[in-house]
Amino acid sequence: MERPLVHDYVKDTFESGRASMPDSIRILDATLTEGEQTPGVVFSSDEKLAIARKLAEAGVDAVFVGFPAVSREEKRTSKAIISEGLGFESWGLCRVLKEDIDELIDIDCDMASFIAPASRLHYEKRLKTSLEDYLVRLEELASYTLEHGIGVSLGLEDASRAEMDDVAKLSGIVRDKENCNLLITDTVGTFTPSSARYYVDQVRRFWSKPLALHFHDDFGMATANTLAAVEAGRGDYYLYLTVNGIGERCGAASLEETCAALKILYGCNIRFDLTKLMELSQLVEKYSSIPVIPTKAIVGLNAFTHETGPHVHGILIDPLTYERIPVESLGRKRRFVFGKHTGASLIRKVLEDKGIECDRESLEAILQRVKERHEKKDAEWKIKNNQIIESYHKSVEERFTLEDEVLEIARDVLKP
Repeated sequence: MERPLVHDYVKDTFESGRASMPDSIRILDATLTEGEQTPGVVFSSDEKLAIARKLAEAGVDAVFVGFPAVSREEKRTSKAIISEGLGFESWGLCRVLKEDIDELIDIDCDMASFIAPASRLHYEKRLKTSLEDYLVRLEELASYTLEHGIGVSLGLEDASRAEMDDVAKLSGIVRDKENCNLLITDTVGTFTPSSARYYVDQVRRFWSKPLALHFHDDFGMATANTLAAVEAGRGDYYLYLTVNGIGERCGAASLEETCAALKILYGCNIRFDLTKLMELSQLVEKYSSIPVIPTKAIVGLNAFTHETGPHVHGILIDPLTYERIPVESLGRKRRFVFGKHTGASLIRKVLEDKGIECDRESLEAILQRVKERHEKKDAEWKIKNNQIIESYHKSVEERFTLEDEVLEIARDVLKP
């Protein structure tokens, strides 16, 4: 048998039993809720509808449509999204309050996702309640929700810092009830890939129903943690993701990175259409006004852009040399650019494609001129672009409503 040109250690991991895949994986997008918790970001009703439609086109399984108790406009928009019948499960946020749940009942939401603090830091210090009293309250509201035909996702806030015994007791509220799942939240991004997998292994000792994973990116590991946790296998999962990874503070696990990894590296048969990722990314970039950095995985400008000589030479022979992701699988195009690290092979190809003959000495002269031009061009570009960057950072500050403005409003409201 002929040896393969490259070895697949991801495949080895599963074949050796060091990891296993779940029975099913469903994509749960939270861009409309988590994304709007990004400091300063507000999506209009029309923008939310446009994002929801694009998510439906891409084939997401479930979408957080809103947090209806926040405002009348939020409730109207959430209801409008549900009314369109876009083919995904509709999830809505609610605090552990009957009036919040009533808002979800009123818009005919499929799933009520409780924001239920799980760590002692939260339920004792912030909510000033005991676990025993809290369990009684949760039990009553979970039963009330289910009686009205809405599923319950018990969203355990700060679950990654909660005692496992507390997690087990909290999950016991809905363990024997139909149409329920447990949502594990790493609220401050404290997991590492190994601890995320270990945690899920522990949860699976007492929880066999669908498990939703909601991990934050404070240490830059949200996507890695999500994938590592999935490798614990066993059962059904929802993966809580956002387009471009936007969200509170440093954001959440990235929809584009997670879905691409699942389909390409893991070979998972999720129904998400990767060719829709660029459209989704650009739409959310526009509506959130948060630029996608060029080096962003999957959707960044540079993801399939090549300049360095050896890389270009390899790509021209076989794209697999420097691209693990098939460019066509994302509906993107590869491109070559010229600069300080350009090699002769790319210059030769460009000339040959245009039917221009060139000897070796002339090729070297052209290459040197290209490098000199780029170095001069880049120096001029940096001056201009650094001004744009400085202006952008100032404009971001202008986006926030700050304390002085709040005090100004308060004085106006309270004036005699």
